[in-house]
Amino acid sequence: MLAGYAERAERFDEMTLFMEERVRCSPMLSTDERDLLSAAFKAAVNSRRHAIRTAVGQQHMAPSAVLQDHCVGYKSKMLNELREICGRAFGCLNLLLAQAEGGEPKVFYCKMMADYHRYVAEFADSDVQAQEAQQAQQMYITGTTEAQSTLAETNPVRLGLALNFSVFQHEVQRDTAAAAYTAKTALNAAMPNLQSMPPELQQDAILTCQLLQDNLTLWEADP
Repeated sequence: MLAGYAERAERFDEMTLFMEERVRCSPMLSTDERDLLSAAFKAAVNSRRHAIRTAVGQQHMAPSAVLQDHCVGYKSKMLNELREICGRAFGCLNLLLAQAEGGEPKVFYCKMMADYHRYVAEFADSDVQAQEAQQAQQMYITGTTEAQSTLAETNPVRLGLALNFSVFQHEVQRDTAAAAYTAKTALNAAMPNLQSMPPELQQDAILTCQLLQDNLTLWEADP
């Protein structure tokens, strides 16, 4: 698949285009194709998120108004690119969710949809931020409800959803108590059953549990 070649070449913008074409051909993806879709858009968006944060940092340190204006302009350019990429991701995910089977596929797409609303909310003005945050929360809750009724507590997709939902609650909603509750609930449900998992899934679950625990430790220590 061309998307796989683009990933190895680290041509992530092109990888997103190849995955969009794949979704338009048939909105039913295999597990490997779901992972390619996620990897493509995540890499494309993360490079813009990093660029925006860098521009903001440089703006505060710029020694002149001219350089500050350059930083503002670059930040605006990256914001537009981020919104454009997220919009294309939403287009794919709307098609995929409309055809998704219950269980892991639906949870995966709900999580991904929520994540991209969160990415837009991170850098948006207050009105847009509130709207995007509301949509992100709705998709995180929809995914959580589906995961609780169809997936084991140790399922890596379910754990990844809990991890990202808790980060959203902490970073966007500024609700550390809710974030800690989400993380702790997922950990308490998963930890007793990790050793009974199939070996091919166990490592992913253990890694996500460690990330949940690391965040929980930080949040509980923060007054």
